[in-house]
Amino acid sequence: MKTKREQFYMRPSMWGNMEHDGGRRWYFDAAMVDSYEPLYHGCESNYEVEIILRREGVLKGIETDTETCALVLNVYSAKTVEDVCERYNAFVDARLDKLIDLGMWKEE
Repeated sequence: MKTKREQFYMRPSMWGNMEHDGGRRWYFDAAMVDSYEPLYHGCESNYEVEIILRREGVLKGIETDTETCALVLNVYSAKTVEDVCERYNAFVDARLDKLIDLGMWKEE
C-alpha cells in the first residue's frame, strides 16, 4: 500500500518505451499541473512545471517535448529513466516537506 507521499513518486513502470531509429526510446508524459496538486500549486501550464524541474536539476540533460497540457520527457536508456525517477522523487520529498512547513499539505 502506497503512502500518501508515494502517490506523487515517479516510477520506471510509468514510462513507456518503443523502437526508435534502430534503438529504444523511453518516454514519460503526464498532466502534471492537473494530476500532481499540490506540488505545482500556482502553475498554469506544464511549461512552468518543466522550468521548475530544470531549475531544480531534475531534468538535467533530458530531452523534452512539453506541451501546455502535458510534461513530455524522452530518454534513450533504462539507466537514465532510473536516474530521472531518483532525482524527481528527491525533489518531491523536498517539495512536500516545504509544503508541510507552510501548512499547505498534511502527510496523514
